Amino acid sequence: MLSELRTSLDIDINQGSRLPQRRGTESKPKSTEVVHWSNKNINHAIENVSNVLLPGIVGEKISDASHIVVVPALDISTTPFALLRPPGQGAHLIDRAAITVAPSLYELGDGGRSWFGESAGKGSKSSPIGKALIVGNPKYFPDAKWYFPQLPGAEREAQRAAHLLGTVPLLGSAATKREIIPMAKEASVLYLATHGVASEIEPLKSSFLALSGNSIEESRWTALEIQKTRFKAKLAVLSACQTGLGQVNDAGVIGLARGFQISGVPRVLMSLWNVDDDSTAALMDAFVSELRSNYPSEALRNAILTTRKEYDHPAHWAAFAHFGTIY
Repeated sequence: MLSELRTSLDIDINQGSRLPQRRGTESKPKSTEVVHWSNKNINHAIENVSNVLLPGIVGEKISDASHIVVVPALDISTTPFALLRPPGQGAHLIDRAAITVAPSLYELGDGGRSWFGESAGKGSKSSPIGKALIVGNPKYFPDAKWYFPQLPGAEREAQRAAHLLGTVPLLGSAATKREIIPMAKEASVLYLATHGVASEIEPLKSSFLALSGNSIEESRWTALEIQKTRFKAKLAVLSACQTGLGQVNDAGVIGLARGFQISGVPRVLMSLWNVDDDSTAALMDAFVSELRSNYPSEALRNAILTTRKEYDHPAHWAAFAHFGTIY
């Protein structure tokens, strides 16, 4: 059913501008056709998934919830829960509530690094952001296996985020792995707008974020390296393709998002499919603008509601999920 939903969204056709391409394969052209989200195929697929994941009393119980927490098994975490509609209810879940995908019940109960601090609550004048590391559109190393198109939208996105968070972004050739890792260890927010690749076969060694560098090893930040690093950050924003995907196991998906979570980052913004450069930039701009006064899960909800006014096809606004702790 999940594959049916992804197929109905035409993800591979409509979302090509941040899609890494394997060398020797022909990229699918990005569709120029405007497809409205009320398309019958999409609605049918949403209904099928919703009937399974939100049946009967479950849908009724969450109808008045302001925050929905999902503790998934297998590949359930790759479901775009924002899109789902409880049977008999017309609204999407994102219209009603913020949504968090929790790694487990244990992490859900462990507040970790509180977003607004130990003594400051929501609405406090003190900023929850702290020191942010912003990376955008690295100069990608020529690769015999992968072609990474430049991402002008990601660069604008990083510049805007840096302006809002009061820092200077690392862009182009300055966004090297050697420069980024020491800074990432000390930052309170990590923001990476680049290419991402997920591997179902080798989720730790072959899932990576593309950065600048003088070799493949120096320009790929793998999930394994991320998992072995210790971060102080309260939030990692992975504004790239496939960052919520990887190898499916009984306890969930192993990949980039899980790597950051295991390394100590309690909240990760992850993507569920190959995302579009322009609509992702719009979504992230709205998300960062919301972070100073809202928890990341609420900031994402507000950003989605804002973005879909301009990009109404759900492939654009339902691609990202909040993974980790709530507060």
